[in-house]
Amino acid sequence: MLFSAKEAVFKAWYPLQRRELGFNEAELEFDPEAHTFSARLLVSGPHVGGRRHDTFSGRWTVEQGFVLTAVALTGPH
Repeated sequence: MLFSAKEAVFKAWYPLQRRELGFNEAELEFDPEAHTFSARLLVSGPHVGGRRHDTFSGRWTVEQGFVLTAVALTGPH
């Protein structure tokens, strides 16, 4: 679960920063009841929609032996 969630954070991070996000450059916290997680970046986050994102939020599920995680950022409105 941890690897999958950090990979989802990386997939959201990389197109914005164009550099690797190290495995130890984010701390994750899971909410098992809500099936959500949050990642606090330990490095400077990207600017999206005119503001810096130092955290990423995501959702997770485990179904039929598969772990699925996703992170989405909203752009400017």
